[in-house]
Amino acid sequence: MDLQKLNSYMNHELMHNPKLAWEIALRKLLFDDQEYLKKNYMFMEATNSKHPKNPNSLLFKHQITREYWRIGYELLDSI
Repeated sequence: MDLQKLNSYMNHELMHNPKLAWEIALRKLLFDDQEYLKKNYMFMEATNSKHPKNPNSLLFKHQITREYWRIGYELLDSI
């Protein structure tokens, strides 16, 4: 897949504002999951509604195991 096509699947607002992406993700999780996510994961990307497999998703990667955690969000969450 070319870079231009990949770029068209990104939510640029959230990619340029990872703090907002974290806020949205933490609102979606239970309290125990929030602490685990904050301590062990890093924000990787945010997709928009055009993404073919994972529309409107936030992707976090575990710092040690490199496993991914994908969290769906609604468009209204980013406002």
